[in-house]
Amino acid sequence: MSRSLRLSQAITLAALALLVMVGLRLGLALHLLSRQTSAATLAPLHAMFSVLPMLFAMRAGRWMDQVGPTPLLRLGVTLLSASVLLALFDGPLWLWYAIAAMNGCGFMLMVLASQHLTGHCGTPAQRNDNFARFSLGMSLAITIGPLAIGSLLEWRGFFAANLALLLASLVAALVVLFGSFSEEPAKANTTDASNAANHAANDAVKDAAKAAAKDAGQAAVPAGTKNATGAVSDGTAPGSSSPTALWHDPALLSVFIISTLLIGCWDGFMFMMPLYGKQLDFSPGLIGTLVAMFSISTCLVRFSLPLLARRFGMWHTLLAGLFGAGLIFGALALPLPLAAVMGLVILLGLALGNSQPGTLALLFQHAPAARVGEAIGLRVTLCNASQVVAPLLLGSLVAPFGVVLGWMLLAVPAVLAALVLALRPPRPSGPQPPG
Repeated sequence: MSRSLRLSQAITLAALALLVMVGLRLGLALHLLSRQTSAATLAPLHAMFSVLPMLFAMRAGRWMDQVGPTPLLRLGVTLLSASVLLALFDGPLWLWYAIAAMNGCGFMLMVLASQHLTGHCGTPAQRNDNFARFSLGMSLAITIGPLAIGSLLEWRGFFAANLALLLASLVAALVVLFGSFSEEPAKANTTDASNAANHAANDAVKDAAKAAAKDAGQAAVPAGTKNATGAVSDGTAPGSSSPTALWHDPALLSVFIISTLLIGCWDGFMFMMPLYGKQLDFSPGLIGTLVAMFSISTCLVRFSLPLLARRFGMWHTLLAGLFGAGLIFGALALPLPLAAVMGLVILLGLALGNSQPGTLALLFQHAPAARVGEAIGLRVTLCNASQVVAPLLLGSLVAPFGVVLGWMLLAVPAVLAALVLALRPPRPSGPQPPG
């Protein structure tokens, strides 16, 4: 199968999964807010979309390293379709918790598999472009989802909105059923070969030290030992199943940190916008339109990602986005006319738009080849942890103190984190590819 067809399938499945998840999450929030549900009640339900993915993404990534992406796609689309089918029946609050958990797990499995497929399409030199295309598809989904759900809720009600999501999930099921997802490993370039040699040398040194220290009960070479390439060992056992083994690579650690911060900003905005809109008496259609405007701007800025990465480097591009997002959140805390809100929402999309393709491209460049799925799983775990903490924290404080405090809670950490990370740039153990 051609590279373009495999890439198209991966993008289509990820986009449909995101459309269904975002559509259900926004539709559920607007539906419950119309029933005068408080922010404190809505926050745990919003977080439930991410709780189980946070707990099981690492295991899912390891499973994918063993069996490939196809089983994850099949299980993911089954859970996604079942959750939307149940959502057609308006029930008690506990049922919505179960639906949210099921939907979040299905989305996590499908996106893990789709990202893995995208990373293995073509050569490593093509990954920036591949992930830029992948994220364009995601932007399209997150544009259509809120816009359609907000409009359907306003015109036809909650049942019609969920019926549209069910149709989207069935389309994804057809792609999984009739598609082909065999992987074609990417050909190594100079940088990836050097990184792979560095990881292999580390493992060889640790194997030798482990054998030599067996009688003394030592499990690994001490941290700080240099391998044959001159890189510093991380002190972990080769093939260790502990996620902390991946954190000892400085470049990977930097990617995980900034990825978690950026997704926290993204999800904080998605949680705050319905509450913000309700406070300002916006209609469901207008709230959906604002979220769609954010998504369209994330889509537009991704066309510039290859150019920005070559000109400024991927790390500095992501760092600028984090800092800009913090400033925009601070501005949203001010009393503003609708036109200014729309302008800030568009600027926020431009600031955060490159977060996903940028962090994924860096992840594939620096992760050990045999643990790419696990590294993706760890990234998803950290992102879902952020998606759990952000709504719970914001919801508990917005309910008594209002949305201004919520925007400031997003603004201050983003600006401070960007400044701190700017003073501590990543220092990979091996050569770092340009951009």
